[in-house]
Amino acid sequence: MKVQKYHFKLFIIINLIALFFLNSVNALEQLTYKQNGPNAEKLGSLKNYPICGMTEHRTKVECRVGNFSSLSRKYKHYTYRIEPSDNKLKLPYYKNPPEKLLKKADEFMSNNPIMALLIIKDGKRVLEKYQYARDKDSRFRSFSMAKTFTAMLTGIAIEKGYIKSIDDTVGKYWPEIKNSEYGNITIKNLLRMSSNVFSKDGSINPGSSPTKDMYTVLNKQFNFNKPEKFDDYINNIKKENNYKQGSRFLYTTVDTEILTRVLAKATGENITKLTEKWLWKLMGGWSWAAWQYSTTDLIENGGSGFNATINDYGRFGVLLANDGIRDGNQIIPKDFLLKATRKSKIEKSFLYVGKKFNFGYGYQTWILSFEDETFCLLGHYGQFLCIQPSSKIVYVQFTAGDHEGSSHAQLLDKSYNFLKYTLDSLKN
Repeated sequence: MKVQKYHFKLFIIINLIALFFLNSVNALEQLTYKQNGPNAEKLGSLKNYPICGMTEHRTKVECRVGNFSSLSRKYKHYTYRIEPSDNKLKLPYYKNPPEKLLKKADEFMSNNPIMALLIIKDGKRVLEKYQYARDKDSRFRSFSMAKTFTAMLTGIAIEKGYIKSIDDTVGKYWPEIKNSEYGNITIKNLLRMSSNVFSKDGSINPGSSPTKDMYTVLNKQFNFNKPEKFDDYINNIKKENNYKQGSRFLYTTVDTEILTRVLAKATGENITKLTEKWLWKLMGGWSWAAWQYSTTDLIENGGSGFNATINDYGRFGVLLANDGIRDGNQIIPKDFLLKATRKSKIEKSFLYVGKKFNFGYGYQTWILSFEDETFCLLGHYGQFLCIQPSSKIVYVQFTAGDHEGSSHAQLLDKSYNFLKYTLDSLKN
């Protein structure tokens, strides 16, 4: 009898150990790191993926990995820091992820310049993968993904009464430019990129005018801490068309930077503090994050300058997937969030503005054409965070991809197809 009991206990212990190792192996498949990746030497592996001048990645491919994932570390004097939450949101691993999805993800990473990939389902990490020596502590630059953060802060400011109405004009909160072309633009038309001050869509590229002109003014060394220089720039903008505000969608980062400054002026606080107090602390941000700021007026680049770990971008995605709620606490006003992100809530004139990722536009947020409501934060060079609330799937990707010509279009097509595959694999 004693021998039987001993064998039974031994059997239980062996099975527990086997189960532990099976779970560990499964986690290792879900979490992977690679020192290199496709075209690693071209992307700077021989120089340990250098961090270059703040805009050198535009002309030097070898600067992209470093600049896109470590900029907030090198340029601390150009960033404000957001402190982590005291009530951090855990993201445990998803049990028994589809093997085909894991294999498909490895294949996708092996053939494309993806720095980091994260997929979450029901608040759990299905997979988390890194290339080019990036890891969980790398802080990835958002580029235009930042726009949605700025929009959600605006929604909270409206709910709290700092901004009285979404139909208020810029001039009400920024009197120095009330007589400019932007002075009479409403908050709503900034949110949905319909100021129609500019006639060209070229500003979708940060290297083009008028966005390039704006950032030149905002970051001129001899303009340091002289906000009146930016006021002068805005006051001298001339309207380039006869379209009325709100009559059509026209993407320009200038709209977002105007919105950012309205938000700062209306609340009397910088965007970093608002992000920390209204979003990061409440949603459970695990690590510190950072906003890059403009040296002319010391206000954050609300259109492109957010930096965080991929898991914290994922936590923001979880918050959005749950309609702005965490633990029963409504962090982002639900009505605003739905109007910002749902195809069914958006005016038809703001749908069919593009294809695939840019099918429609809400409040500083892109709307996909999928049957199940899906929306994305999109950033230059192929960065994005996509959310499907019905299935509670969050997809985050950061790339070092070439943004010129067909290679960029091909990367976006492949990313779109893998996103669609992911949603189909997990939503049932």
